[in-house]
Amino acid sequence: MTMSMRTTRIVTVSVLFLGLFAGLITLAIVGRGGAISPSGKDAVVRYLLEFFVPLIGVAAAFYLAGKGHSADENVESPEAVALALFILASWCSVPVLSLALSSTYETALAYVDSVKLYGHTLATTAAAFTFAKSSH
Repeated sequence: MTMSMRTTRIVTVSVLFLGLFAGLITLAIVGRGGAISPSGKDAVVRYLLEFFVPLIGVAAAFYLAGKGHSADENVESPEAVALALFILASWCSVPVLSLALSSTYETALAYVDSVKLYGHTLATTAAAFTFAKSSH
């Protein structure tokens, strides 16, 4: 399996944006009909933005820094990139699943907060790895 550097960049950014949009869609579904107050929805949206914007920022920084490199070359270790993308996708699904499966949004946010340090560290490293591998 070969993957071009351009494909790696696109998939990485897509995973991040899909995670953000999935979180917002889950919030809309869970909160419909007044199940979550407007102030609660605002808190969740703010939390989702605080969750995803730093990861998107890392991806954007690497993307813009690697703009001059050839995007048509193949990635040297597609298995490592696939693992990094799996870690990134898994972490991006945590707030979505937590929001969908928790009894209250406060419980969901508290759970994500309890594992955020570890997950964000792994996800940031994974995002940086995919861009570093695709910008040589």
